[in-house]
Amino acid sequence: MKRISNRSEYITEYELELIKAENEKTLLTPLKIIAVIAIISGLFALIFEVRYFHEVSIYVYTFRFYAIAVAFWILIASNFEFGKQHAALLVHLLLIAIILSFGAIIIFIPNMMVINSQIAALTIFTSAIFLGWEAKHQIVVAIYYNLIFGITILINRNQLYFIDNIFMAVLFVMFLSVMSVAAVSVNYHLRRESLIKTLRVRESQKKYKEIFDNSLEGLFQATADGKIIAANRAFHKILGVEQTGSESNVNLFENTFLTKEDIFSISSSLLEDKNIINHTLKLKIGDAEKVCQLNCKIRTDLITNSYIIEGSLRDITLQVKSEEALRLAKEKTEESDRLKSEFLSQISHEIRTPINAILSSVEFLRDVLDQTLNEDADTTFKIIDSASKRIIRTIHLILNLAEVHSGVYQYMPSRFDLYYDCLLLIYHEYENIIKEKEITLKLSRNIDNAVIVADEHSVNQIFKNIIDNAVKYTHYGNIEVITERDADGRLCVEVNDTGIGISEEFFPNLYTAFSQEEQGFTRKFEGNGLGLALVKKYCELNNAEIAITSQKNIGTKVKVVFLNTKEITLSV
Repeated sequence: MKRISNRSEYITEYELELIKAENEKTLLTPLKIIAVIAIISGLFALIFEVRYFHEVSIYVYTFRFYAIAVAFWILIASNFEFGKQHAALLVHLLLIAIILSFGAIIIFIPNMMVINSQIAALTIFTSAIFLGWEAKHQIVVAIYYNLIFGITILINRNQLYFIDNIFMAVLFVMFLSVMSVAAVSVNYHLRRESLIKTLRVRESQKKYKEIFDNSLEGLFQATADGKIIAANRAFHKILGVEQTGSESNVNLFENTFLTKEDIFSISSSLLEDKNIINHTLKLKIGDAEKVCQLNCKIRTDLITNSYIIEGSLRDITLQVKSEEALRLAKEKTEESDRLKSEFLSQISHEIRTPINAILSSVEFLRDVLDQTLNEDADTTFKIIDSASKRIIRTIHLILNLAEVHSGVYQYMPSRFDLYYDCLLLIYHEYENIIKEKEITLKLSRNIDNAVIVADEHSVNQIFKNIIDNAVKYTHYGNIEVITERDADGRLCVEVNDTGIGISEEFFPNLYTAFSQEEQGFTRKFEGNGLGLALVKKYCELNNAEIAITSQKNIGTKVKVVFLNTKEITLSV
C-alpha cells in the first residue's frame, strides 16, 4: 500500500498502475493539440522570419522546418500503439524541438532574444497547465529549457549586453520555469485525487454490476407503467425472454405474464406507497406456469423526477413443488401409520380375544371340576395355562416391537416412582415362580427419591423383560435388583443374577430381534429372542442407556441408566 501525499488515505499498487495508464491516455489529446499548434505557429513564424531576416533565412528556414517536421511526425506517431504507450516521451521530444528552434533563432538573430525567450517561456508554461502531467516531467522540461537558453546567452554574450530589457527577460524566463513546475504540481495533485475517486467509483460500480448480473434472483427496474428499463440475466431467464441491449420489449403490466388480479393488487399497493414483500405470483410463461415471489417498492428518480419501480423476482416453482411433494408424502406417511396402528390394534384384538376366551373357559372348567380332578387332569390344566401365557407373551412382544419399529407407538411421558410403581409390582408378579424355583429375588433401594418422568408402560416393559430373563436363566442362587444413583447423580437400576450367563461370541447379536444363543427345537430354554431387542428400543424412547456384562456359568449384570433424571430429581 502507498500513501497519497498530504492525505491519510491509501491507494493500492493496482490503483497506481491504473493512474499511470490513465495519465498516458490523457496526455495524448494535449500532445496532439500542442503538435498542431506548433505546426501552424511554426509556419507563420517561418514566413515572418524568412521575410524580415533574409540574410539568415537559410538558418531560420532550417530550424523552423525542423520543429515543424518533429511536430508533424509526433502527431502521426501519437495515433499508433507506440505513441499511446509513450506519450510522455513524445511530449518531451516535441518541447525540446520547439525550445531548440527558438534557441537557434536567438543565436542567429540576437535582436529576437527577448521576444523569442518570452514566447518560448509562455509556451512551456501554457503546455504545463494544459498537459497536467507529473511535476518530475515539468522539472526536466524547465532544466533543459533553461539550459538551452543559457547556452544561447553564452554564445551571444557580447551582442546581448546592448539589448534592452535583457536582464528582465532572463528573470521572466526563470520565473515562468518555476511557476510552471508549481502549476503542474498543484494541477497533477488535484487531478490525481479526482482520478482516484473516479477509479474507485468505477470499481464500485463494476463490483455492484457483477453482483447485479450474477444474482440468482431476478433484479429489475421499471417505469411506473411496468416498462423494464434495467434487469439482470436471472430476471430474463425467469420470464423466458432473451436478454438484449434494449429492454423496451418487456413490460410486466402489458405482457401476458401476470393475471389482471395480480396487476391490480401490485398497482394498488404501489400507489399507496407500500412495499410489496414476498407476494406470490403465478406467471404464464408460454405454455408453462411458474410460481414466483415478488419483492418491490416505488421511489422517485432524483434525475428525471419520475417514479421508478425497483424489485426482485424469485422463481419458487421447484420449492412449491417440493413442499407439495413433502405434504403429500407426509399425508401418505400419516395414512400409512394410521393403517399400521389400526392393523396392529385389530391383530391384537383378534388374537388376544380368543386366547383370553380360551383361558377363561379353561379356568371355568377347572373351577367346576376342581373336586373331581385327578393328577393327570390337573397337570393338563397347568400345561394349558402355561402354554397360553407363553403365547400371549410372545404376541405381546411381537406387537410391541412392531409398534416401535413402525413408529406408531404413542410415547406418553408422566411422573412416577420407579421403585414403587414399577419394580415392586414386578417383584410381586414373580413371587410364586421364585418360590417354585427355590431361588431368591431381592429388591434393594439405596436412594430416597426414585421419581422419573418417562413413559410408564415402556419403562415397566423394560424391567419386566430384564427380570423375566434373570428368573428364566437362574436355576440356583439369587437375583438382586438395586435402585441407586451413579457418580453423576443419574437414576439407575442394576439387575444382577447368578444364572447361566451369556457367551462372549453372542454379544454382537444381543439386541438383534429373534436371535438366541441356542437355536433349534432342542434348545433348553423357551423364548423367541425378542425381549432384549424390545428393551433396547424402549430404552432409546426413554433416553436411557443399557449395558450388559456377563460371564458364562457365573452370572449376568444388566444396568439401565436414565440420562435425564438428574435435573428432574433435583426439581422434585
